[in-house]
Amino acid sequence: MKRLLVCLVLCSASYVFAQHEAPAPAHNSEAAQEDHAAKEERDLTGWKWLNFAVLVGLLGYLIAKNASPFFQSRTSEIQKGIAEATALKQKADAQAREIEQRMAGLDAEINKMRTEASHELHAEGARIHAETEQMLAKIHSQAEQDIASAGKAARQALKAHAAALAVELAETKLRARLSAEGQNTLVDGFVKDLRATRTEVN
Repeated sequence: MKRLLVCLVLCSASYVFAQHEAPAPAHNSEAAQEDHAAKEERDLTGWKWLNFAVLVGLLGYLIAKNASPFFQSRTSEIQKGIAEATALKQKADAQAREIEQRMAGLDAEINKMRTEASHELHAEGARIHAETEQMLAKIHSQAEQDIASAGKAARQALKAHAAALAVELAETKLRARLSAEGQNTLVDGFVKDLRATRTEVN
C-alpha cells in the first residue's frame, strides 16, 4: 500500500512537471496565446490540487500509521514513569512515616531509659547507704566490744597489780611487825598444819 501511494505520487508529480515543461504551441495571435496560457494554468492547477491531495493523503497515512504507535509508546512510557514516581513517592512517604514513628518511639525510649536510670541510681544510692550504715554499725559494735574487752583486761590487770601490791604491802607490814621468834612460831605452825593435812589425806 505504501509503495502504491509512493508510485502514484511520483507519477502525478512527473506528469505535472511534464505538462509544465511542455512547450507552448506557436500562434501568431496574442489571444490564442492567452487562451492557451489560461488553459494550461487550469490544467496545472487541477494537477497541483490532485498532487497536493495525494501528498496530504500519503502524509496523513504515514502519520496515522507511525504516530499512533509512537504516541502509544510515549503514553505508556509516561504512564509507566508516573506509576514509578507514584510508587517511589508512596515508598518515600512510608519511610518518612516509619522514621517519624521511630523518632517518636526513640523519644519515649530515651525518657524510659532516663527514668529507669534515675530509679536505678536512687536504688543504688539507697543500697550503698544501707550497706554503709550496716558497716558503720558493725564497726561501732566491734569497737564497743574491743573497748569492753580492753577495759576488762585492764581491770583484771589492775586487780592483779593491786592484789600483788596488797600482798607485798601486807608482807612488808608483817615483816615489820614480826620478830624473828614470831616468824619461827608462824613457820612451825605452818609445818604442823601441813603434817596434819597429810595425815588426814593418808
